[in-house]
Amino acid sequence: MKIERPLTFNAAKVNGFTLTELLVLVVTFAILGGLLLPALAGTKPNSAAFQCLQNQRQMVRAWQMYADDNGAMLVASLDQSGTSDFFNGRPVWMKGNAQAAPYNWNVSTLTNSPLYNYVGKSPSLFKCPADSTMWAVGGKAYPSIRSISMNLAFGGAGQWLPATKYRIYAKWTEIVKPTSTFVFIDENPASINDGNFAVECDPATKDIIDIPANYHDRAAGLSFADGHAVLHKWTGPIISTGSFSLSYSVADGADWQYLADNTTVLK
Repeated sequence: MKIERPLTFNAAKVNGFTLTELLVLVVTFAILGGLLLPALAGTKPNSAAFQCLQNQRQMVRAWQMYADDNGAMLVASLDQSGTSDFFNGRPVWMKGNAQAAPYNWNVSTLTNSPLYNYVGKSPSLFKCPADSTMWAVGGKAYPSIRSISMNLAFGGAGQWLPATKYRIYAKWTEIVKPTSTFVFIDENPASINDGNFAVECDPATKDIIDIPANYHDRAAGLSFADGHAVLHKWTGPIISTGSFSLSYSVADGADWQYLADNTTVLK
């Protein structure tokens, strides 16, 4: 008579996790979670915020590509008068007042930007998707076409820096700190006008001239000369409340400091 051997359990051949392996996975995910949470803190992740950062990255990449094609020369943020196509031989990145027709609603006005072809002729990249500003034209309502402005340090008279003390950059190779020099910033719809964003960087006369937006839980998108983009959360009353009528106060000091530190450097 044939005797059947009893079945035995071989743990080494089971395709599963041992208790030790499960513990290792739990610890690993806990560590990864701890690393990710600081990056997400201060803003509520959502599709508009994600797309805002994507737009900022693509715009600053277009800005870089223009410089690559033009001997490191940068487009200007604004000319001296605010009406010319050029500033010291450099094309102005954006003409017109974003508060006035047709620059506030007509998408065709964006085609005049020297960066338009570099963004694949995509007008949607010139604004934050969370900007819901509408303009009444001829009995119809049109969405705003631009919500971003460019750092004053890339052109214009530079009176707010002031230019006598702080650097204005005409070429990519002149930028002292690309990782902490913002190029584009989302501007408050009540503040945005020309293509320029000004900050008075001198501590003796410090001021926030143009007001950043606060579309993303009191945060705005910024892109930097090295190509990265961030959502920065504001704390002071001017920016965090979204009011353009408030005057600068000591409570806005941290916001001013961030802008000043990321605008330009002393000569």
